Amino acid sequence: MVLRTQQGSMMIEAMVGVSVALMALLGVITLLTRSLRINAEVGQHFVGTYLAAEGIEVVKNMIDANYADHCAPWNREIGSRGDQQRYFVDYGSTELKSGDDNLGVLCFSSQGLYGNAECSKASPSLFWRALDIKLIDDDHMQVVATVHQDGKEIAQLEDHFFNWRKCAQ
Repeated sequence: MVLRTQQGSMMIEAMVGVSVALMALLGVITLLTRSLRINAEVGQHFVGTYLAAEGIEVVKNMIDANYADHCAPWNREIGSRGDQQRYFVDYGSTELKSGDDNLGVLCFSSQGLYGNAECSKASPSLFWRALDIKLIDDDHMQVVATVHQDGKEIAQLEDHFFNWRKCAQ
């Protein structure tokens, strides 16, 4: 009789041990899946931040090109004084586009670059970028770059540019 009760208790101990091991394993698996999901989300936020910075960089390049063009007005073809205006830009372009919000959709090219110049030849990405530009006065410009992913804002950067290089006409 003693032998039978010991066999039953060993079976219960084994089931409890397996249950504890499974619970620990499920905890580790849950932790890993959450970690991978958060890691992917942070990676997308990095891409969004870089795309926003790239938009501001294009505006800076346009200002520099205006200055290099025999002292053309520093803000030529970049916004107008008064209300804030929304523009869309491609890194390889030297012009700002305004109009339909669909212009802000960025595509992923075969070269591994994001842009919206030739979306017909590239696969659309999950990102959308817009630049809101406001000329505060004749020598001061505010640029706000916003990037959305799947309709949710993931990055917004703001920069101010000043006409500090006065041309000697």
